[in-house]
Amino acid sequence: MELTNRCIVHIYKGEGKMLFVPIVQLENSHFFHPSEWYIKLSSEPENEEIGNSVRICINYLIDTPIIKCDSVEYQEKAPWRKESRYKSYNSFANHNELICITKNGDAMEITATVRTDKRGICYNPVEEIILPFNATDEDIGNAVNKAFEISNRQ
Repeated sequence: MELTNRCIVHIYKGEGKMLFVPIVQLENSHFFHPSEWYIKLSSEPENEEIGNSVRICINYLIDTPIIKCDSVEYQEKAPWRKESRYKSYNSFANHNELICITKNGDAMEITATVRTDKRGICYNPVEEIILPFNATDEDIGNAVNKAFEISNRQ
């Protein structure tokens, strides 16, 4: 199976922190799952720190081969389980905001999302901010914070 050239990072904000979670592809699966490896920052970091964390996550994905692991086993190791008090992803999602970042070629798409149901399992994109991949860490962090603001207005 060939690894897709798209790199996806989820940023969750809530419970006094931000979690930067690379989304990895598992061997023998067309599905993507949260990486066991992630970055945790305080809930209000500087823009430069946010941008640097995004860049580190994308580089992690570029350097990581397809994971050889069972998806159920991998879900048990998901960062939200380690970094929250919630026992289900639905509860976690209801108490945390989500921004999706996709590196697609030379562009970085930062997508503001909103939950579409009370169970928290579905997020819909509401607005996309596109930056060149060589944007500064400050610009990336500013765009991430703007995406969170957009999500909060919905």
